[in-house]
Amino acid sequence: RWGMTPTQLTDSLGMYEYGGGGYHCVWFEEPDFEIFKKRHLTAVTNPASNLKLASGCADVMGMVKAGMNVCLGTDSVASNNNLDLFEEIKACTLMAKAKTGDPTAIPAEAALMMATVCGAKAQGREKECGQIKLGMDADLILLDFTQPHLIPCHNVLSNLVYAASGHDVVLTMVRGQILYNAGKFPTLDLAGALKELHDYAIPKVFADDPEEQPQ
Repeated sequence: RWGMTPTQLTDSLGMYEYGGGGYHCVWFEEPDFEIFKKRHLTAVTNPASNLKLASGCADVMGMVKAGMNVCLGTDSVASNNNLDLFEEIKACTLMAKAKTGDPTAIPAEAALMMATVCGAKAQGREKECGQIKLGMDADLILLDFTQPHLIPCHNVLSNLVYAASGHDVVLTMVRGQILYNAGKFPTLDLAGALKELHDYAIPKVFADDPEEQPQ
């Protein structure tokens, strides 16, 4: 209608003067790459959701070559069914290889960067998180590499990208506070949350009458 791509149109309206970015970005064209690079915008690719919905395959390799910041998202359980970022890491690199016909496209190191450093940059938090480094927030996860599917480990980065999953995480720490440890959630009343889910939320969401209150 306007003789330009959605990215060009929104840029002409001044929507990116204060930063921002785009989700999915599966139909980007060359001018869109340049706009995102010039405006220092982030592209959030959601490969598993895009594959499930047949929405298209983002040209992540083209985005990276253009100098764009690219990070990973899940697009929520509504169009993905889980929030496992490890699945997105693997899907991202596999999709890039299939799209380009190049088995070296988006190597393991780059995929992990998208999940960590690039994600922090997308939030404007690259100076406080995204890396395990002196002065950064103590944000980290630990994985159990004694699981059979992670043995033998010839390359830690390859194992993380191509073999690991969220089920292998045994500890999650945010700003030095342990939020998950070997199946336990020390900051949550998990039993109480599940009770509220089953007794209140699920009956209300799936009630025939939206106004019907759970007994």
